[in-house]
Amino acid sequence: MVWYENGLWFSCVKCGACCRDRGGEKYVFLLEGEDEKLASMLRISVDDMRAKYLVPVGGYACLRNKGEDCVFLSGSECIVYPARPLQCSSWPFWPENMRRKRWIAEVEGKCPGAVKGRLFSREEIEGILERQRGKDMAGF
Repeated sequence: MVWYENGLWFSCVKCGACCRDRGGEKYVFLLEGEDEKLASMLRISVDDMRAKYLVPVGGYACLRNKGEDCVFLSGSECIVYPARPLQCSSWPFWPENMRRKRWIAEVEGKCPGAVKGRLFSREEIEGILERQRGKDMAGF
């Protein structure tokens, strides 16, 4: 039995906390096709979007940072929220957060949307985790 057998409560309150770097390295890697989705949202060409908003990290396409913040963070809001990459939209259900101690310290301890909103069932959480596995990252 997993520790989140009865599900977890979460609701994005659009505070931007997960879009800010807290002093460490923070990369948002894009999956295949996410560059096109972002370009469409921004109403610019894929080439222009890649030149302006992406950097190569280990040969993969990664969102550029603006200081310690994500390049798409304006105040506390994501300007591409409907088209944000899976890495962003699947927060806080990341594999590394799914250890109980980590969840308590990093999610409940730092995210104002934790323990609020709606209940995500174990099945929903595992579906989100599964979508993250086996995806092809976009090359640069």
